[in-house]
Amino acid sequence: LGQAGVGGSDSSARPGGTGRLGQAGAGGSDSSARPGGTGRLGQAGAGGSDSSARPSGMGRRGRLLELGAGISPITGGGEGVLFSDLSEEAMRSLRAEGTRGHFMVTDVSQVALKSGSVSTVLCSEVMEHVADDEAAFREIYRLLEPSGDLLLTVPAHGYFFSYDDRAVGHLRRYHPQQLIERLARLGFEGFLVRK
Repeated sequence: LGQAGVGGSDSSARPGGTGRLGQAGAGGSDSSARPGGTGRLGQAGAGGSDSSARPSGMGRRGRLLELGAGISPITGGGEGVLFSDLSEEAMRSLRAEGTRGHFMVTDVSQVALKSGSVSTVLCSEVMEHVADDEAAFREIYRLLEPSGDLLLTVPAHGYFFSYDDRAVGHLRRYHPQQLIERLARLGFEGFLVRK
């Protein structure tokens, strides 16, 4: 893989760890979940939600995978950063701009990496565009090493769903508690939610 950068929404989940997320904008949601961790709820802004979950045993060092980085990644890049997107053009653009990291064209539900090979997955404002988000969440869990982190941001609260959501290809918005319950069923624990 070549150099890459990452961008998007911020949500975190970790197996056996603890999660921390920043603030989300109006209508956004930050979520992190960790298996084997403890849960906390934080403050939230207008219409947003921040939730974190981790699968148990995940480390904080190692490889960071930004799913759906597009042309505006969240991370600044670096040696252990892997940027991914469905768009080959987006990955070429990041590389051409000199973003440091590795680049991968892939679907979030079928990432060609070994199980447990990523210490942190960053997935910001992506899952609301994915038809089978359950398969994507399972894939993220598979990729994370024990005690790894999932940093996840998604638009919150279905009652905010509007023309604007449809115009940008959103299939859904997430209710924070329902998202936590779904991630917990997959094995994530130690949730931190910020709105």
